[in-house]
Amino acid sequence: MISLISSDVNSVVTTLDENRHGFEDGCYVTFTEVKGMEEVNSREFKIKVLGPYTFSIGDTSAFGKYVSGGIVTEVKKPKYITFKPIDEANANPEYFITDFTKWTTTIQFTSLSKRLASSP
Repeated sequence: MISLISSDVNSVVTTLDENRHGFEDGCYVTFTEVKGMEEVNSREFKIKVLGPYTFSIGDTSAFGKYVSGGIVTEVKKPKYITFKPIDEANANPEYFITDFTKWTTTIQFTSLSKRLASSP
């Protein structure tokens, strides 16, 4: 729920007290049920977090004046991840150590897996 949207070059959106927005820099959001500044409704904005109750949506200086209401919803975007070809990854593995007390375990498991895969 929104309590205020400033009409500014770096517009600040403020959520209601005791309602942290939970967004991170670079998230995308949409607005619904905003009165006064209807231009923000059903439009996507990339945000910059300013605090637990505030974030910026960019330039809204050409929009109408915010009157009341509004619900903000995060828009989930797909994230694309690329990987090395399997032959290259097997030839030059990059080890990710998750337990620093057993740092050799990852290397041992990888070596064992390679030996088992290459045996007849």
